[in-house]
Amino acid sequence: MGGSWRIVGLAMLCVLSVGCGSEDDAGEQQPVFPEPTDPLGPGAFQVGVTTWTLEDAARPDEQGKPRSLKVELWYPATDEAADLPRDEYDLLKEAPPEIAATLQGVSTTAIEQDAARDAELLTTFAPYPVVVFSHGNGGLRFQNFTLCAHLASHGFVVVSPDHTGDTTWEAINGGLGVAEVLEAFPERAADLPFVAEQLVATEGPLKGAAQTDNWAMMGHSFGASMSLALTEEHNGIEPDARFRAAVPMTPASSILPLFGYGVEKSRVPTLIFGAKRDGTLDFENEQVSAYEGIPTDKAFAAVKEAGHFSYTDLCRPELQELAQALGEDVGNILGDGCGSDFIEPESMLSIQRYLVTSFLEAELRQNMQSRAALAPAALPSEVAEPMEYQTSGFE
Repeated sequence: MGGSWRIVGLAMLCVLSVGCGSEDDAGEQQPVFPEPTDPLGPGAFQVGVTTWTLEDAARPDEQGKPRSLKVELWYPATDEAADLPRDEYDLLKEAPPEIAATLQGVSTTAIEQDAARDAELLTTFAPYPVVVFSHGNGGLRFQNFTLCAHLASHGFVVVSPDHTGDTTWEAINGGLGVAEVLEAFPERAADLPFVAEQLVATEGPLKGAAQTDNWAMMGHSFGASMSLALTEEHNGIEPDARFRAAVPMTPASSILPLFGYGVEKSRVPTLIFGAKRDGTLDFENEQVSAYEGIPTDKAFAAVKEAGHFSYTDLCRPELQELAQALGEDVGNILGDGCGSDFIEPESMLSIQRYLVTSFLEAELRQNMQSRAALAPAALPSEVAEPMEYQTSGFE
């Protein structure tokens, strides 16, 4: 891939603007955003990560308090971030006290990500397109941190909330059944534009980081269903036009009509990921049917040896002992996609990095080189061989 991508060093990203402005600004240096680099590798930017707690007073909880959301954000950072320690996630430290107390003595390793905690935002090329990520039922905001950090290195801001009431911790405490899932749907649908709007409106260290109307929805499982829903016409109302693309990974598309949505009402280009060995959601009924029903430009990556959770960082070997310690239900769930019987995590990440980065460059930056990279004939072998891939509009 390297020869077909023009890699521009950050030191060369400022050029004189000629004939593009008024006489007053003629000769001023204008920042030029880097040309896309190889989507399989890191982008041109260092990456920062930070955690926010947001409150939505318009949606009080059962105690009458504002709905509280813990949110993770990945963003392009200044070069100084390269010299800062790599950030780590430790699920034992993240767990609520009542759950952490039951896990004392469990051997687990904090998982490093290629990002620096609270690094300074790179403002040179801000504002950046926004990717809103929605985790699966009983998931966590950082369950796909490797992909999120990768996208930030390519010049996107990624924002991902814990959907309060529908996270791993609630799943462990009492389980999340059908009733809880149905109850969570409207709350999730409101969480996602809310967190993006707060990012746009912030007066904090990330002020000016986000574009106001150039967003993409991305999610896994239940979060993938939200990615579809928020980009579809709903009960005669057009979707939020700020969302311009969707990336659902193993969606539960059959739930959408229960709330007045449907894939045939999609209004944006969509990149769907499917798992041919999905043991949680039916591949044909949930994923193939979703792709077939979408009327817009679309691509479908059906990974042959993937299970439902192969698309997450939860399959990393460091988490397997902890998963078993969290209980039989959690351990069995992660068995749907994790382990030696399924695709290697790094191979899955190569597929995600290449396709998601190219798709978002094409749709949020209108980069024609990236759009061409989505054609079936353009895929590198390490991306193409593990999957069955088809497109409509990206040939």
